[in-house]
Amino acid sequence: MTSAQNDDLLYPYDHIPLMAHLPIIEHILAPDQRRQPVWIFAGKEGIGKATAAFHVAARLLSYESEPLFGDDAAATIGAARDAVASLIRAGSHPDFKYIHAQGEGGNKAISTDQVREMSSFLSMTPSLSQWRVVIVDALDNINVNGANAMLKTLEEPPQNTMIMLISHASGAILPTIRSRSRLIRLHPLGDNEASAIISSLYPEVEPDWLAIMVAVADGSPGRAEMLAETGSIDLYASTLTQLCQNRPDLFALENLATQWGLGGIRNRARRHMAYILFDRLITKAVRIRQEQEQGGTSPSPSPSNVALETSACQHMLNRHSQHDLANIHQQFLSDWREAEGLNLAMMPVMMSVLRALT
Repeated sequence: MTSAQNDDLLYPYDHIPLMAHLPIIEHILAPDQRRQPVWIFAGKEGIGKATAAFHVAARLLSYESEPLFGDDAAATIGAARDAVASLIRAGSHPDFKYIHAQGEGGNKAISTDQVREMSSFLSMTPSLSQWRVVIVDALDNINVNGANAMLKTLEEPPQNTMIMLISHASGAILPTIRSRSRLIRLHPLGDNEASAIISSLYPEVEPDWLAIMVAVADGSPGRAEMLAETGSIDLYASTLTQLCQNRPDLFALENLATQWGLGGIRNRARRHMAYILFDRLITKAVRIRQEQEQGGTSPSPSPSNVALETSACQHMLNRHSQHDLANIHQQFLSDWREAEGLNLAMMPVMMSVLRALT
């Protein structure tokens, strides 16, 4: 049984299309690389590291025996069979284990007991394939005790074992883990790749808002998915509409502040999107003013220059100087971090920035 089996978890493999990192997957699955048992997938959060790891697992577990010669990866492994993929999706493949952070909000962590489960799992003989595969998502969520418990397994992994460790901050990886692994860096996606993935996930999205999602994603489609799934697109559109009013509706502003600042663990992602979007919006307004002062009359053409967003920026500039906007920006970021870090109510922070911008 995998760690995710009881969590009603959507695996990355199940809902994110693989449109990037294919050369890395082929490299890891090449016959001369498959004897490397421990890999660290390092890179920015949301760029598809776990998705790539799931595809490696599916392909490796569909392979039934060792090749007689050093054939290329495509010939010896091929695409994952439907049966293997289905078992992985169901969390019931006996040779696969997905270990992920559990708990609430900022207290999510991978426990020492979960790490010990990995050691026990790898000590057993494979059932359906020649391999046992573990994905740990992510190293960032393992405390020192858990990391120490992992070292013995990483130092002497059983034969035909592959362990893939996801890392969002490679600089924080313990040297003892780094020395027992091979680190491979996955880079943020280009705008075209990100746009293709987001479009496949949300085919109904309007082109202008697709441009916003791509810009906010910044090479990480997982962030764009967070934007959509938290309802932040509609909230952002309503916020921009209010910022374009000469006389904002205070009742509407209070409602927006309430929605952006909803408390609890379930709404943590939306609060995070509020930070990202308001940071983006105020920064964009300041840049427009800088371009205007340099002799331009309008912002430089950009795929993320959605008309409503640009209009809101211009209304903000009509009301505030560049210096005032910079102060509002700094105050918002500081207040947001304090409220989120100390588990304080976020609604007053959002109301404050909305009132300041209008």
